[in-house]
Amino acid sequence: KAGKNVVFLGYRYGEEYESILSHAKVYVSASMLEGTSPSLLAAMGAKVCCLINGIAENRETGGDCVLYFDGSKADLVKNMQILLNNENLVAEYSKKGFSRVKNKYDWDIVTNEYTLKYRQLLKENTNGI
Repeated sequence: KAGKNVVFLGYRYGEEYESILSHAKVYVSASMLEGTSPSLLAAMGAKVCCLINGIAENRETGGDCVLYFDGSKADLVKNMQILLNNENLVAEYSKKGFSRVKNKYDWDIVTNEYTLKYRQLLKENTNGI
């Protein structure tokens, strides 16, 4: 049912994927099942506006820095049309998403948090020995 201007590319990885992502206007994910989505983080990190299904896992990852739809086709189409008609909104969410991923999901931050947690657990478990 897609129009002539829609191309389904299939799976792409590495430089080819990064090139496609960096030139995208909007990243859309209709996934109903996620954890912390690496592709969502990659899109946010590439300063791409994100429109994603509003499941709890996505909301935890994206916070108020991405746009959500309720999982229905009608709501997806409505929100996509809003973005296609509003360059300022796209730019705003592109910046907000990048800032969130940089401040919350940067590898240095993540590894430091893990290290602190492991040290706390080790300290708790060795106090009684």
